[in-house]
Amino acid sequence: AVIQFYVEGQDSAGAASTFPAEGADSRALLKVGEGPTSTTGLQNIRIIMTPADAAFLNAPTNLMSNDRLGATVVYEGKVYYDVGVRLKGSEHGRPDPNRRGFSVRFDPNDLFRGVHETIGIDRSGGSAQQYARLPVLDSPVPSLIPASARPPLSDPRTPPDPSGRTSPACRARPPAGRRR
Repeated sequence: AVIQFYVEGQDSAGAASTFPAEGADSRALLKVGEGPTSTTGLQNIRIIMTPADAAFLNAPTNLMSNDRLGATVVYEGKVYYDVGVRLKGSEHGRPDPNRRGFSVRFDPNDLFRGVHETIGIDRSGGSAQQYARLPVLDSPVPSLIPASARPPLSDPRTPPDPSGRTSPACRARPPAGRRR
């Protein structure tokens, strides 16, 4: 079961505040009865959405939408509330639930790992090698690729690093746009 919560406080003068700031409209969620996390030593990330939001995101009529829905992300024990999640991937990959990737935007005051505003979670089995030059793992755990580390394939300013890592020029370049 997914539980949505928020905390409201009031001081002696009657001023009230909530956390997260959106209160009842926030997406501060926790999942009860969830199975154990991966013990393979791989990265572990969980996206928690309300059942209604998950159904809306995965509806056939919304598969190609770039609108973000609210969610909570848990990564290696750290919780990020009120993140924005949308599907990512090609029109061929998004209909297959096993290949759907996700783009996750974090609150500017609570960046992923302290530095990333957006991350991409790739489950297609191919993009990880193309973009970040990471090994593709045959695993149910998605590969985690920070958006700032994914250079466009056709960008001549970012030649591949002979060592197989993303070149420093790619990592230093800011994201092209800030869409909310």
